[in-house]
Amino acid sequence: MQEDQSPQQEYQIYDPQNREIRVVVVKPSRPRYWLHALLFFLTVISTLGIGARLQYDFINNLPAFDKTVDLFPWRWIFEDPKRLFLGIPFSSCVLGILTAHEMGHYIGIAGPIAGFVVAVPVLFISLLLSKPLVVENTDMPFGMPMIFYLAHWALAKLGVQAAARLDFAHLTLHPTAIAAWVGMFATSMNLLPGGQFDGGHISFALNQRTHRTISFLTIIALIPLAVWFSVSWLIWAVFLRLTIRHPPLLDYPELGKTRILLTVLAVLILALTFAYNPLPGTGLLDWLSEWAKK
Repeated sequence: MQEDQSPQQEYQIYDPQNREIRVVVVKPSRPRYWLHALLFFLTVISTLGIGARLQYDFINNLPAFDKTVDLFPWRWIFEDPKRLFLGIPFSSCVLGILTAHEMGHYIGIAGPIAGFVVAVPVLFISLLLSKPLVVENTDMPFGMPMIFYLAHWALAKLGVQAAARLDFAHLTLHPTAIAAWVGMFATSMNLLPGGQFDGGHISFALNQRTHRTISFLTIIALIPLAVWFSVSWLIWAVFLRLTIRHPPLLDYPELGKTRILLTVLAVLILALTFAYNPLPGTGLLDWLSEWAKK
């Protein structure tokens, strides 16, 4: 049997209890490129499928995420596989934002910043591509973060497109605007200041002693949001609780002024991208009310 010749790697790890640096030799496992390729392929296909349906609805003046249509319209796709091409704009924007986020992760805070920088121009262009609502529908499929309202206000002030002057309740969003919403939502979730989320890494770097307290406060804050607005906040609360223990870091060097300013920028991005009611009508009280009617 041929011996695995994977090179060993040496790491220096700081031991906070003994206050010393230990040398650890790690033999990396064989990379499973087939798994990465498979997951990427499934991601592309799923975003193309959803994007195709959104683009079809947009072209035909139908509301996005119509309740009469499956969220994952595979039967509709299989009837005519060429329909997948309709999903290219949505898929490209979603994957572009998320790729920028992940590629920015050579530094913890750079991921959300990179994703946000890509999502903002996508948002502005998408609002310009949006059009007035033909079929009256005042029920928005999702809640908007502040950045959407600011972009909408700026375009309305500039008067560059008549549709941009309409409020969201009377606007048919282009599928790429929904892609921008997904990117903004992912950015805000990663910036939650707790656990091992990006925001948790930032708060831990600022002050290791308060990280656990901030994490618990974030979890507590998510509970009323789950009750009143969207039960999905419970999922994120559970994730935060499962990742609340953060690996130790070196106490030195201390963060400089530049990184402190980047932290302020991260808080601002969180405020701009956070949607407290992402899926209206899905709060725990809403579910209980529907159950009581039955």
